[in-house]
Amino acid sequence: PETREQVVAWHVVYRIAEVIGTIPRIENFLERVADILFDHLVVDRMVVLSLHRPTGELTPELVRYRTKRKGKRPKIHTSRTIINYVIESGAGVLCANAMTDRRFTELSKQDSIHQLALRSVLCVPIVLQEEVVGVMHLDTSMSQHAYTQEQLRLVTAVGRMIGLAMENARLIESRMKNERLAATGETVARLSHEIRNILQGLRSGADVVEM
Repeated sequence: PETREQVVAWHVVYRIAEVIGTIPRIENFLERVADILFDHLVVDRMVVLSLHRPTGELTPELVRYRTKRKGKRPKIHTSRTIINYVIESGAGVLCANAMTDRRFTELSKQDSIHQLALRSVLCVPIVLQEEVVGVMHLDTSMSQHAYTQEQLRLVTAVGRMIGLAMENARLIESRMKNERLAATGETVARLSHEIRNILQGLRSGADVVEM
């Protein structure tokens, strides 16, 4: 079983590494990552949240569920207790049974752990240059599967790869913005030069008329 998990982890990392830098929009990249993880892991729900450090606000970047239902998609809730723990500690969390894990059940009896009866949970930080910039949360029912330490290491590595992709997307956007500013500057300079030539021609014409 350990060897099989290592082979699965290698395939996941390899497939994600192939698409880093080839998909400029982070939304599309996250959708591709979700496809890969759902292909190789037992996941009922997957949520990716980005963190705005100054305010602590979490913004959903991806929400995915395995079961496809007709009509409106149901909201996918995550455990804020577990997410806060991951953000503050900067380390991934594995809950083989979130309902009985004392690290979280004692903190808040009203949390979504109990409301949604979350069972096996993986929650890891999205890290960029040792700073937590988001969170990835995966869960499934224990009747389906219980996550392992090997899978925690895999998803933690995926979190770092997502952080790298986010920074890459930001740099691409910044470069495109700088290129647009440079093109605007060149256009303004060219127009200024042409307008100056016209004004000089008008001035010369006025001098001729006066003579």
